[in-house]
Amino acid sequence: MPERTVALLQTLRGVFIMGNHDREVLQIDPGPADPAEQNWTNWTRGQLSERSLSFLASFRNPMVVERQGLRLRLVHGDLSRERYGDTRLWPDSPESTYADLARRYAQTHILFGHSHVQYSAERAGRRFVNPGGLGQPRLGQTVACYAVLEGGRFDLRAVRYNVARTAAAMDELPLPRELIEDWKQCYLAGTLPKRYRVRDFTALMVTGYR
Repeated sequence: MPERTVALLQTLRGVFIMGNHDREVLQIDPGPADPAEQNWTNWTRGQLSERSLSFLASFRNPMVVERQGLRLRLVHGDLSRERYGDTRLWPDSPESTYADLARRYAQTHILFGHSHVQYSAERAGRRFVNPGGLGQPRLGQTVACYAVLEGGRFDLRAVRYNVARTAAAMDELPLPRELIEDWKQCYLAGTLPKRYRVRDFTALMVTGYR
């Protein structure tokens, strides 16, 4: 429901950060190499009104804001594979990666996404916070993750939602059945389809990260 989702976002007061899927829908970046995934991206773009596309185009990445006396750096993802060996920041990423980011960022708190793994960690004198999300669950949990800033501290939270309803809605998409079944299973089981080789998540699952 791309248009309904973006229309809802436009009613909210917020700071919106552009992610890789936003860039693909806006055709700023090339879409997925998989033709079926590219069809999904094209279909999504076709569902969005010009107003919604303009709204997506207004998203920024990165941004620096001040909240409750904290200067926060907001970024979807900021790693190059050539420099770090991975485009995503994980709880078990090398300390050298965190140290390098700490040297690059003046802000004491860095909020980011892209890995879809919720966690908060003190590394190299900085607080790194991934509030998690709803899309593409990876650690075997079918919940919607988010974070709340209260009293200058981040509280990581998660709520359950009607996963079966979400999966059933995918049946209405005019896309290849194999692709739909893969993503339905992703949401129902809380893990990526096997053909998406992002990484082995076992270590993060047993450590207890959401």
